Amino acid sequence: MDILTKNTDLGVYAFGGLVRDIGLFSIRKFSSDVDLVIDGCKKELMSVLCNLPSDATVIENKFGGFRVKQHQWDFDVWCARDTWAIKNKLVEYENVESLLDTTFLNWDSALFDLRKRKIICHKDYLDNLKTGAIDVVLVESPNELGSAVRLGRAIYSKGASTLRRRAIEALQTSFKKYSIEQIIEYEAKSYNTKCLNINNLTSLRERVLDVGESTGELKINKEKQLSLAKYILEDLDKAHRQNNNLLISESEVEKLRSSVLIPPQTQRNTLVNQMSFPFFD
Repeated sequence: MDILTKNTDLGVYAFGGLVRDIGLFSIRKFSSDVDLVIDGCKKELMSVLCNLPSDATVIENKFGGFRVKQHQWDFDVWCARDTWAIKNKLVEYENVESLLDTTFLNWDSALFDLRKRKIICHKDYLDNLKTGAIDVVLVESPNELGSAVRLGRAIYSKGASTLRRRAIEALQTSFKKYSIEQIIEYEAKSYNTKCLNINNLTSLRERVLDVGESTGELKINKEKQLSLAKYILEDLDKAHRQNNNLLISESEVEKLRSSVLIPPQTQRNTLVNQMSFPFFD
């Protein structure tokens, strides 16, 4: 990450799962790939990648981005304008905040500005994480089966407790199109840990297919999303000591909540908050 931010003016942003999991669970809980987005052109990105250490390997992927492997870490790096939904004209690119509308799940709809140490997200992002409310942001996907598996894993490994309307509809479509065996097989091929099985998927399918068109949300679990409710709001000080102060402080939570009040003169930014997080420091 240092190479991307030093000796260059490129805007560099962590995107999606890293922001969610490190910001809320601590870095010790994060074991997935790291997604980094560059606010610049591909030529500039390639120039920076040429200066990576010799022990790093770089492979271009089919979407125009790059997979960088170094030690135990895998990084996916790409230019903001090369994001699949933007290239396919599903989302219009205005600035890097446009990426918030390109994710499949609302829990992934967050950016962390590595230069300014700011998180950029929609104003209901933290509340959705706290209450375990999950929804679909962008229905279209280059991998529909993979998206169905991601939503299932969010339910059974991240503790989602409420499905919003678009998430319900996405699952209804997926269960009609794919068999439970296909979903399980895809997860087994794509992930090291398995969260989905015949029992939980059968139960989920029965519940979502029984939901009528007028139902706005579906309660699916009694447990809330693991993060804010458990680590911050209940036992903040202890969590800080145990996790090297990588979680959000109590005063910071109040700042985050107060930052929802966005100046009325802003236009697109009325949907976006920019908030400070004390990780990567």
